[in-house]
Amino acid sequence: MKLVGKYSAASALRWLLGFFNVFVTIGAVAVGVLLVASMIIGVDWMEPLRDGAADPDGNYELTGRLTLLGGFLACGLTWWVINRLRRILLSVNQGDAFEFANVKRLQAVGFGLLGIQLTSLMLSIVAPQAIGQSAS
Repeated sequence: MKLVGKYSAASALRWLLGFFNVFVTIGAVAVGVLLVASMIIGVDWMEPLRDGAADPDGNYELTGRLTLLGGFLACGLTWWVINRLRRILLSVNQGDAFEFANVKRLQAVGFGLLGIQLTSLMLSIVAPQAIGQSAS
């Protein structure tokens, strides 16, 4: 198998990332719809999703929305990283692997991964509280 060009390893990897990108996009849209619905309708309709978890402080509304926001941000940033990687692989397929635009794309991937880690940190604190557990 060739490394660059049509029917190459880079082309196959680009196709695979595109396949995963479809599911990330579906997830982002689904979580975004849930987030908007929780803001418009309220969180009472989400009661069956909590699985009977009690919230003694009454902060489920805030923690639930922050959890949905974190999921939306994680999906959006993952979409961003996958698209930058796909553009890098496209330029590799065209034989322009060392162009300046790829440097900017790699920097964008790095910032996207940093954002995903910060979102993960936020979710590790907020998500357990949304289901009635401690954040430790």
